[in-house]
Amino acid sequence: MERSSMNPQLVEEQLDWWLHTTSQSEAWRSLSGSELDWKLKIVSQAGFNNRELEHPAGKLLGGSSAINGLVYTPPSPAGINAWAQLGNSNWNWETL
Repeated sequence: MERSSMNPQLVEEQLDWWLHTTSQSEAWRSLSGSELDWKLKIVSQAGFNNRELEHPAGKLLGGSSAINGLVYTPPSPAGINAWAQLGNSNWNWETL
């Protein structure tokens, strides 16, 4: 369907991305390194023992977010309270 009122700002490579969609939380790991990954290279860095690293980047709707997993590490009460000790008394475990 064509809509002349739309003005796309981004055009991505068209792949059969729907073949890879899943509701399994661990299935995203299979997309990194696949045909849906641009497999960008990071030039060798002294801080990484002169290794050339690969940086995953998604080439499907959602970009890299589509091939990366969500990692959430909740803060500890001590970590939150450390903010209050730096001068912002409203940022502490009890008030957040």
